[in-house]
Amino acid sequence: MADPSETLVALRDRAIAGVEDLISVLGAGRVVGVAVPADDELRAVLARTGRLDIPGLAADARRLAAVHRVVADQMHRLPEQQVRLDHGWSSGAGAVAVGLVIEHQRRAEADLAVVRSVAEATSAAAAGIDQILRTWYRTVARLSSPLVAGVPLPELPAAVLTGRVPPAVVAADITSRIALLTTTAHATQSGVQAILSILTRSADEWDLTQRTEAPARVRVPDGDGGSPDERGDVPVEGKVPTPDAARPVAAGQPAHVTVTDGSPAVEPKSNPAPDGPDVPFTLTAEEAGTGQNGS
Repeated sequence: MADPSETLVALRDRAIAGVEDLISVLGAGRVVGVAVPADDELRAVLARTGRLDIPGLAADARRLAAVHRVVADQMHRLPEQQVRLDHGWSSGAGAVAVGLVIEHQRRAEADLAVVRSVAEATSAAAAGIDQILRTWYRTVARLSSPLVAGVPLPELPAAVLTGRVPPAVVAADITSRIALLTTTAHATQSGVQAILSILTRSADEWDLTQRTEAPARVRVPDGDGGSPDERGDVPVEGKVPTPDAARPVAAGQPAHVTVTDGSPAVEPKSNPAPDGPDVPFTLTAEEAGTGQNGS
C-alpha cells in the first residue's frame, strides 16, 4: 500500500510549506555577499509548477481507456449485423447498405485505434510529469533544510562571528543551493512543457484528421430504397459498387455480363423462333421436303 506521505499532493504541500524556510536560509547568503534571488521570485517558481493538475490528467487517461473498452465491445457486434443484413437484404439497395456497414466498421476501427493511442499517450504524460514533479518537490524540501554548513540557522550568525564557520563556507553552501534550485526549476519546467507539447500536438493532429476525412456519397440505385423523394445520397468512405443484376437495362440496349478476365462482354442476340408449334428445333424447307418425299 502506498505511503500517504509520499503522494504527489503531500510532497507539494511540504514543498510549499517549506518555501519560507528556503527563503530564510538563502537570506543568510546576503549577509556574506551572495547574490540571492528576490523572495517573490522564489515563491513564483514554486507557484508555477504547483498549478499543474496531474491527478486530473491521469483521470482523463482513465476515462479515455474506459471509452476504448466500451467502443471495442460494441465493435464486436458489427460483423454479426453485417451477416444478418447481407442474408436478409439481397437487392441493390441491400448491397449499398452492406457497404455502408463495412465502411462504418473501418472508420470505427480507425477511430478506436486513435482513442487507444490518445489514452496511452495521456497516461504516459501523466506518469512522466508525476515523476518530474516528485523530483522537484523533493529537491525543494531538501534545499529548505535549516542547516547551513552543518549549523542550525539560528546559530549561524554566532558561528560566523566566532570563526567556527568561515564565511566562505557559508557562501559556498548558499551558492550551491541557488544553483541547484535554478537548474532543477528550469529542468522541471522544460520537461513538463515538452511532454504537454507532444500531447497537445498529437491531439491536434487527431482533430485535423477527423475534419479532413470527409465521407464520399453514393446513391441508392433506382428501383430500390423507396420513392425518388425518399432516395438520396448516402455518405460512405468510398462508393459501393452496385451488382450487375441490380442495374436496370434500358430498352433496346444489350445486357452486359462479366467474363473471367474482368472485361464486359455482350450477350449474343438469339434469333426469334417462328410462329407455330413449340418444338425443340426447326427444319429448313429443303429438309422438310425430303422428309415428305420419303414418307
